[in-house]
Amino acid sequence: MRVTRFNPHAMSDADVRALATGRETVLRQILDTIRQNCTGTGRNQHLMLIAPRGMGKSFTLRMVEVALREDGAAQAASFVLLPEEQPHITTPSGFLDEIRRALEGPGADPAAGMARWNDDEPEAWEEAANRLGEAISSRTPPGSRPLLVVAVENFDVLLDRVFADKAQQSRLRRLLAERADLMLLVTTLKGELDQAYDDRLFHAFRHLRLTPWNEQDYLTYFRRRRGREGGKGPDPAEAKIRALSAYTGGSPRMAVILADLLDEGDPLSAAETLDRLVDELTPYYQDLLDRMPPRSRILFDALVRGGEPCSQSELAARLGTTQNRIAQHFAWLREHEILFGERRQGGRDSLYRVADRVLVQYYRKRIVLHGTGYTPLAGMVDFLKTFFTAEESRRQAERLLEGKAPREAAIFLGIALE
Repeated sequence: MRVTRFNPHAMSDADVRALATGRETVLRQILDTIRQNCTGTGRNQHLMLIAPRGMGKSFTLRMVEVALREDGAAQAASFVLLPEEQPHITTPSGFLDEIRRALEGPGADPAAGMARWNDDEPEAWEEAANRLGEAISSRTPPGSRPLLVVAVENFDVLLDRVFADKAQQSRLRRLLAERADLMLLVTTLKGELDQAYDDRLFHAFRHLRLTPWNEQDYLTYFRRRRGREGGKGPDPAEAKIRALSAYTGGSPRMAVILADLLDEGDPLSAAETLDRLVDELTPYYQDLLDRMPPRSRILFDALVRGGEPCSQSELAARLGTTQNRIAQHFAWLREHEILFGERRQGGRDSLYRVADRVLVQYYRKRIVLHGTGYTPLAGMVDFLKTFFTAEESRRQAERLLEGKAPREAAIFLGIALE
């Protein structure tokens, strides 16, 4: 069977269970917290899952959903996973009504999620909270403590749009602190949402971070996916797994995109898939670059153009300056989860790369290679050099020429000659 790509919400429970990779520790921490909330008598612990785009936040939430159905110790908890996009939620009470609608399931009245004109008034919040409490109680097994776990993606976006007012944030904080029947499990790109001392949500969540996949995670995923799809044959060569791991920066999403390259050896298909994803995310990346401070943008540009990974001192040298002069602007990139670093093997400094590898592909397409005859493969040429041997590159060039793709063939001929 063919595994669904990109959208964990559309994946079957069996696929999620079979392909779950590299998130065992985080999953255990989440389930342990839910069990404690189910059996405890005090304030519930709420969780914030932090990671750049493409690092598997949506898939992890689906892992939790599947695990809760099978975990006897946590079966008393109900679980709802809200839609990834929530443009219809415009008021705080609308947020609570959407949770209730999701809890009621497919049989719910579609109009239940429709906004009302007075939804932004304080009374509407209290009414929505009471309706939600009644819905939770009605679905709690006799003798069990009521607990609804609500998984909310892109929580930072929701806060900016729905809880921008301090009074609204205070209502949310009281809800999280006082309601024993509700637990939030949220995802965000960065963990600064509840870190400001004067913020209404200060330390409202326990933070869990998703780390990049390592080479063993990639190998495990490809084995599991191949088995799920009925594939046969030997495991991918270690050198190719290493090349994938280095190029993708440990991004599970990129592993999904490039998986066919391992199984079918079709780089053009993988490049075109990645290119479509770049186009879909272009508005997001345009906004990200617009919000990036000018000096930090200079550092980002030098890192992508000059090659990754790179130490902070090496990056300063590229720009003809010193590490001290770029430190503050470099720190902005790290604090906003745009870069991540790993200790250099055998060294004392760290090597940094861009966390979101689709962002790198976008930047190469729209900025670095603009006007130079860009093709999807051209944006991946650094990776192709490490993934294919000279002989493999020559065979790819021949295949592409036969398929009447001369520009792409020329890329592989250039690699083979190098």
